Amino acid sequence: MRRLMMTGMVIVIPDAGLESVPAAVARVLLGGKLNRYRGFLPGIFEEALLTLEHQRPLYLLGGFGGATEILARALLATGDERPAEFTAAWHEKNTPEVTKLIALAGQFTRPAEVRATPAALDALFAFIQQGRGKVANTLRTGLDEQETQELLITRDLTRAVQLVRKGLENQVGLQALPA
Repeated sequence: MRRLMMTGMVIVIPDAGLESVPAAVARVLLGGKLNRYRGFLPGIFEEALLTLEHQRPLYLLGGFGGATEILARALLATGDERPAEFTAAWHEKNTPEVTKLIALAGQFTRPAEVRATPAALDALFAFIQQGRGKVANTLRTGLDEQETQELLITRDLTRAVQLVRKGLENQVGLQALPA
């Protein structure tokens, strides 16, 4: 589903024909589980990775906690340090189901578009390293660096919405609806 959101899809509706669902032009992330999730990695991490790979605007509301806050902190960090949450070992320790899933997946041929946990985390951390010091460009927010960093840490929902709207107006030409 997350991959299809980035590419768009056509759905066959019995007795009604085809319905086209366009690709997402941007993604806004907030919260998210960091443990006890279902899958090879947290959904927020997967959504961020897919959005970055498709070079679409990504708005991280990190001030509200969860996996999004971990992404925001990692982007705002300096140096080359890799936070533990971006390692397979951390996920295997904190979400035992991941270890079981990895073992089960090893018994089957995984679809090409489904990456193993270590490979997905490596790819996501590569974007984080690229983004350190130039977060606005990496996330393609349409905001300046200071505004993007503010978005990553604000706990003010009104301000977060203002920043996302401004970024979407600048980046994808989103126009506000008349009041």
